[in-house]
Amino acid sequence: MLLNWFALAVALAAAAEQLKAVESDDRSLRRTKAVKTAKETQQGKRKKLSRGNLVYLEGGGYRMGLNDWTLLKTGEYPTKDVQVKSFSIDRHLVTNADFMAFKNDKPHYVTDAEREGHSWVFGRQKTDGARSDRLRTHRDGDIWQAIRNATWEQPYGPGSSVADKLNFPVVHVSYYDAFSYCVWADKRLPTEYEWEFAARGGQNDTKYPWGNETEVMRSNLWQGRFPEINSGKDGYEGLSPVDAFPAQNDFDLYDMIGNVWEWTSTVFTLPRVNSDPENPEYTVKGGSYMDVYEGLSGREVRNSARQGFSPSYRAANLGFRCSESGRRTRSPVLHRLEDTWDYKVRQMTKASVVGTMRLAGKYPEEL
Repeated sequence: MLLNWFALAVALAAAAEQLKAVESDDRSLRRTKAVKTAKETQQGKRKKLSRGNLVYLEGGGYRMGLNDWTLLKTGEYPTKDVQVKSFSIDRHLVTNADFMAFKNDKPHYVTDAEREGHSWVFGRQKTDGARSDRLRTHRDGDIWQAIRNATWEQPYGPGSSVADKLNFPVVHVSYYDAFSYCVWADKRLPTEYEWEFAARGGQNDTKYPWGNETEVMRSNLWQGRFPEINSGKDGYEGLSPVDAFPAQNDFDLYDMIGNVWEWTSTVFTLPRVNSDPENPEYTVKGGSYMDVYEGLSGREVRNSARQGFSPSYRAANLGFRCSESGRRTRSPVLHRLEDTWDYKVRQMTKASVVGTMRLAGKYPEEL
């Protein structure tokens, strides 16, 4: 009888060990599948973002600004010699398709326009039935209206959509939104100095990315007397696809001026004007489809053009592109937790403490 009980106990113990081994193999398999899935997800994300969009620029010096004393009030005059390190910058503006991939991967992320329930829309472009918040006023006057529920997905208010405009630049994104996207994409926002270096395409003292002469079919700008008349001579009366016009300079960059203003990571400052460190503004560059080459109406575009906005500001003519320090020679490696330096240090510390406790006879040997 005793032998039967002993045999049963041995059989149960063997079965338990076998079950433990199966569970261990199962956990190992699930972990392997999880790592593989994570890698595929990362690879898929990078494929969507197309790292071929990055243009590597060798660092160097250039003359920033424009030699025009009337631009003293904007900080573009006097000119200054600037040095930048090597970096990479997106060939095109970030598109609706790009931002949609970000939102799909981070479904809980809420843009400032979505959270606050409104964004600035050029009055002529708002949808029928769009409601504006009349208590809000824009510094550029009543051509701008704070349209309720205007977001990156419905840029002109309820009833508009980006479904057929996936290759257009994403708009209604604040500095915080642009910053968050760039972090997600393993990039960053360019500085103002990097942005202007890229726009100039290796030239100094030029007004536009390609030179000093205006060219109608080179960028998406306002054609006519702003804000009453836009002839659409360049083919567009509003936003245009990010590749609708030819590359604007020898660096093969598109839309450096025109289409949308672009966020940079540089805090906006003006000569002899004290900025508020508690409420900084950030510099935007480039000009938009609402701006002009030169004239009595509308804001003029040029390489050096700049203005500052609150980091929560967003509008229908403001977007961004991303950059990277240096050149990426390979894609980031996805490491297991067990392979990280931080984890190994914690394990080493734990082993040291446990060994000391055991030597002192204060730690159970079985642990």
